Amino acid sequence: MDLSIFVDESGDFDINSKHSPYYIFTLVLHNQNNNIESEVLKLDRHMLEKKFIKHAIHTAPLIRQEDPYKYYNYEERKVLFNQLYYFTLNCDINYHSFVYKKKEFSSKDKLISKMAQELALFIREKIDMFTMFDIVKIYYDNGQNEISKILNVSFNTLLTNVEFRKVYPVDYKLFQVADLMCTIELLSIKYQGNSLSKSEKGMFTTKEIKTMIKHISKKKI
Repeated sequence: MDLSIFVDESGDFDINSKHSPYYIFTLVLHNQNNNIESEVLKLDRHMLEKKFIKHAIHTAPLIRQEDPYKYYNYEERKVLFNQLYYFTLNCDINYHSFVYKKKEFSSKDKLISKMAQELALFIREKIDMFTMFDIVKIYYDNGQNEISKILNVSFNTLLTNVEFRKVYPVDYKLFQVADLMCTIELLSIKYQGNSLSKSEKGMFTTKEIKTMIKHISKKKI
């Protein structure tokens, strides 16, 4: 029995960055005994209908109407977002997000150290779950070296049944789900702090954001 963990992040390690005050990284966990093939095929069919062939949905530029969504109107972008959102709700998966307010740290190294500590604590708290699997497969696109190192050190130190695999987002829907989870976590923070951007307010109503947070949180561990 195998466990797949898909990892994605939102933010950068510039402590003083005003446009990116938070750093978030998310683990999406999938027991491979829980078949999601029908949901994957359904999402593929919807994507094909919208002429997105072999396309990975990336939610942040989708909301901001940036490339590759620059020439897609609100309705088209909302359909794509909702397809990934409902795919997530219908899949038997779980997730855990780590959220950091960067100004609370005096340096990049302090932030990275805190992230490593909290990931290790999460693994220890869930050790019975992790050790029940024959293999724990970690999928990451190696987008940020700091995350790659944290994942390698934390999982290899605490578990003996780990494999690491470089992922290409277009090949794995659950990696796209990890991206979505990061976005929803950030939306939740900004909604609670009354700091939603113009593009976020244009994409979602307050009721939609509250509903997303409520339903997605049921998958959190």
